[in-house]
Amino acid sequence: MKICLTEQDTAVALAPSLICVDQCRLAREVKALDTLNVDFLHVDLIDGHFSPSMPLGIEAVRQLKPCTDLPFDVHLMVTEHDFFIDEMIDIGVERLCFHYESAGHVDRLLEKLRGSGICSGIALKPATPLRVLEYCLDRIDYVLL
Repeated sequence: MKICLTEQDTAVALAPSLICVDQCRLAREVKALDTLNVDFLHVDLIDGHFSPSMPLGIEAVRQLKPCTDLPFDVHLMVTEHDFFIDEMIDIGVERLCFHYESAGHVDRLLEKLRGSGICSGIALKPATPLRVLEYCLDRIDYVLL
């Protein structure tokens, strides 16, 4: 399965967010998504600092990963990027994006992701201008708006 879409890809990738599923039945919900022919499982991983909500934690991601063959597309909404990226590398997620606004060292984080074989992206808050990405477009695989 192709993890990163290229500019030649014209198909739309479907990545339902696990933040929308019944949190009391996560494994069952993931198995149901397996049958729907989706491309990725989108995980919003939130630390409670960058964003006030904390629906899924690292341990939930670790326990869900073996329940499916679908690739995990993780969206970090955190302030301690290195800690969360290291955990996601250890779990074996396939795609990961972090917020430009809370990353002090964007280049270093992108290099860490690329070096681990993870498809790397950058997420932007709605008010952040797209021009902030000009210097790193050649090093990212996708942008989450």
